[in-house]
Amino acid sequence: MPKSMIVSIRPEWLQMILNGEKEFEFRNWKVPVGTALYFYCTKGKLYLHHRPTENCTTHYVVWDKPSVFHTTLNGKVVAKAVVDEVYIIDRTQAVSYLRDFVPLDVQNHINKYDCAGGMDDKIIDDLDIIDLNKLGYTNQKYALKLKNIEPITPRKITSFTKANGEQLQHAPQSRVWVEENLE
Repeated sequence: MPKSMIVSIRPEWLQMILNGEKEFEFRNWKVPVGTALYFYCTKGKLYLHHRPTENCTTHYVVWDKPSVFHTTLNGKVVAKAVVDEVYIIDRTQAVSYLRDFVPLDVQNHINKYDCAGGMDDKIIDDLDIIDLNKLGYTNQKYALKLKNIEPITPRKITSFTKANGEQLQHAPQSRVWVEENLE
């Protein structure tokens, strides 16, 4: 079986991964540790832009319209990471789930509800669960810890080959195994 997979991901999640703000990818499926994940930036209402900064570092931003000044990355495979660890999410342990896997900015939002010094399930139930759903964490079964996250030269989906040797014609709905030799 190939050890590489293309994963479709929304621009706002990919922005967080590329900017180092999100080190877990949450999915209803798991893959073996060591699997290379190639991220396909989906098309939609938001646009992921590559924006070099003044000190020559790279920064990724999401806007609600395309830019004529920065590279728009939607509709292309634009990043790669390796699955370092796979965690099963135990939704019966809501407090642990939020503290272990949710990024720090979301934890800070949650902590403002933690006035008593210890979060419990009642506080979790009182949170606006719609906000957490927007973050993409609440209905997933697995947390894939990512390492070696790096942008790649943007590539069209048709430049990849499925595990069965067929050329990809369209983006995967969720994921697709691809041949190891992608470069």
